Amino acid sequence: MAAIRTFFKRNVGQYSSNNNNSNNRTTTDSSSDTSSSTITERINNQVNYGCSSTSTLGVLTHTNGDSLRHPLLNISATKHHRRFLLRLIHNSTIMNKQEEELINENTCLLDTILPKELILSTLFYLSRHCPYLKHINISSCHHIDDQGIKMICTSCSYLESWDISWCMHITENGIRVVTESCSKLTTFKAEGCTYMTNNAAMHLGKNCSKLLFLDLNRCSSLTDDGLIILTQYCPLLETLIIANCTSLTDHTLIALGKYCHQLKKLDATLCSQFSDAGFLAMAQGCHLLRRIDLEDCTAITDETIRHLVDNCPNIENFTLSRCEQITDDGVRYIGSSVNAQENLRVLELDNCPSITDISINHLLACQNLQRLDIFDCQQITRNAVKRIQMRYPHLKIHAYFAPQTPTPTPHQTTTCSFCCSTSCSACVPSCCTIT
Repeated sequence: MAAIRTFFKRNVGQYSSNNNNSNNRTTTDSSSDTSSSTITERINNQVNYGCSSTSTLGVLTHTNGDSLRHPLLNISATKHHRRFLLRLIHNSTIMNKQEEELINENTCLLDTILPKELILSTLFYLSRHCPYLKHINISSCHHIDDQGIKMICTSCSYLESWDISWCMHITENGIRVVTESCSKLTTFKAEGCTYMTNNAAMHLGKNCSKLLFLDLNRCSSLTDDGLIILTQYCPLLETLIIANCTSLTDHTLIALGKYCHQLKKLDATLCSQFSDAGFLAMAQGCHLLRRIDLEDCTAITDETIRHLVDNCPNIENFTLSRCEQITDDGVRYIGSSVNAQENLRVLELDNCPSITDISINHLLACQNLQRLDIFDCQQITRNAVKRIQMRYPHLKIHAYFAPQTPTPTPHQTTTCSFCCSTSCSACVPSCCTIT
């Protein structure tokens, strides 16, 4: 408590013995008047006079719980605290775009402004006074550990969404507490959590069988064993992000095809051990798939495309960037599929060196394609791109084309028209952009 009092003394004028002459209240009056309207008025006044975000936060926190209830959850005077509160609590079931942008901005606000003791006190307050919380986002709050998690979970059994991404001090035990206390979870995000182990995944699956959205990006400790158990207990899963989980193999894909028949989105970026055989098994069970990201899945070939196109008729977004074994035959499977012709909206083929203008011809049949990415596909020419652009003027095409290299003239110096810098005539920009 001494640390908290020191924090307030430094940041809130009400504790200063030499108050500014412009204050209309004495220290006693300021401390005793804790009605909701008075606190809100004090916050507005301090904001209007240019008070720092830390100082205003002190006003918010140094009062009794009941008086804080409304100002704490409904501050409109300062966007700094709206970010702080929206990041900590989000009580609506659907997040609009403006609120999402607000939450994504200043991701470490809670962690950087408050000392650990005050963070724990805040979490304790939430657990006592907000038992019906449904959404909590504490991503990148490095001060929060298993103790803070336990405080929230003690009373908030109605939670549906947890985001602990990049909380590096939440261990396997903290995740177990979350899963055992919050059986109603439908969304769980743990990006970058190295303590998201196989045991943690097992607890998550067994205790939270209603999961719909699961983000395990960069959870490097996970292996097939954890994912197999998790998928067995989460048959309703619709979105799974396992990007950068480089230890996973085809056994995970086989489990998805066997148990997760509601899967609609899969992000398997950089899962380099996934192969054609694994995607065949997954595709045969996940017929509802709409979005799939296979960037840097370097082991797959055209056969994976064929399996997915044949078994998953609803695919709208297909990412195959840096899959260097993909050829024109793979794109032909897409272009000749009646379902892909109707449903495909986005196709990403960046850095696929084997595809040529023939692939562009195959895609002429995809009448609803809205975006095509073909960066660094060196065998695709401008003429091919112009043909599909003329057929579909609405189509956004992202492509690079290497300009022709001029015949070098010894010792000649010129100005590069692309980058406006003086250089040797043999030096040309690596690419130019056509969109």
